Amino acid sequence: MSIDASITLWFNAMGQPWLDPIVRTLTRPITWVPLYVLLAVLLWRQLGWRRTLLVLAGAALCVLIADQMASGVCKPLFHRLRPTHEPALEGMVRIVNGYRGGMYGFFSSHAANTCAIATYLSLIFRSRWLTLLLVVYAAINCWTRLYLGVHYFCDILTGVVWGCLTGWAIYRWLILPRMRVR
Repeated sequence: MSIDASITLWFNAMGQPWLDPIVRTLTRPITWVPLYVLLAVLLWRQLGWRRTLLVLAGAALCVLIADQMASGVCKPLFHRLRPTHEPALEGMVRIVNGYRGGMYGFFSSHAANTCAIATYLSLIFRSRWLTLLLVVYAAINCWTRLYLGVHYFCDILTGVVWGCLTGWAIYRWLILPRMRVR
């Protein structure tokens, strides 16, 4: 068994029946709407509406690029089965409430999207506590995908790297030339 599969199974084996519904909730994007609203309000208070709209457009672009590279390009191109669909891991992967995700998982859209947003907004806010909050947000999303067994560790790692690069690039291209926060 590969190191990638071993690490994935280790995270997946953390499963506890009482934790399953919490993890399923945490992996849903709708769960994080209060965080997104908080960040939008903080942006508005710091930057005003016009600049906030520019920043939010950049955030949307981060998600669009991160997600499309993962779901629109890499998953169809590489056809790497998710651990929950891998015949060699049948019986070893803990399936939570029948949730298996789509057929292919390389690389994680959740990891890419959340890391793109976390990197991008951390560069804009330049606040230690907000950066910590955004890192925790991204880390929780990445962990839930391993817990649910729907991604290999390297799927997550690749998503993290792509997401961070995407967030940094959008910041450098869209925001940095137009404004400095603080």
